[in-house]
Amino acid sequence: MPEEPLSNEELRRRYHTNIEDLPPELQEPLRKLMAADARNRATGKVAPPRRPGDNFAIGLDDNLEPFPVDKQQPPQ
Repeated sequence: MPEEPLSNEELRRRYHTNIEDLPPELQEPLRKLMAADARNRATGKVAPPRRPGDNFAIGLDDNLEPFPVDKQQPPQ
């Protein structure tokens, strides 16, 4: 019989990073990042969209060997 799913609070307790458990040299940068993230959420800012070229396709040549497709295709 499957177990009951964990509540949000139980999941947060299990998987949330406790800043005090981190080494001191990582605590302050993480606090700054979390504060900046909270400010961005409060002001409605979102991450910029990714450029299409960031994840370009891989093609296959006539011998079915992979090769990267040029990011900028020549005009046809």
